[in-house]
Amino acid sequence: MEPLTKILIDIFKIPVGELTEALDLRESEFWDSLKFMEMIASIEEAFEVELEADEIVTMTSCGNIRSMLSSKGISPETYAS
Repeated sequence: MEPLTKILIDIFKIPVGELTEALDLRESEFWDSLKFMEMIASIEEAFEVELEADEIVTMTSCGNIRSMLSSKGISPETYAS
């Protein structure tokens, strides 16, 4: 399982089959501000990246997160630290 998928499934307790690019993470029953911060920290650690506030506010779906990482030259599907 690629790192981004694992992070989102682990933090938000989303069943693998339900995680889509368009799924709004804020719709998860496990979403709250602390889980959101945990997700940010996990992504920064896993992808060795520092996120800016304007990037963080766009991180509402798996697809948005992938796009943001791609804009930084990171491919979440093939990334290995």
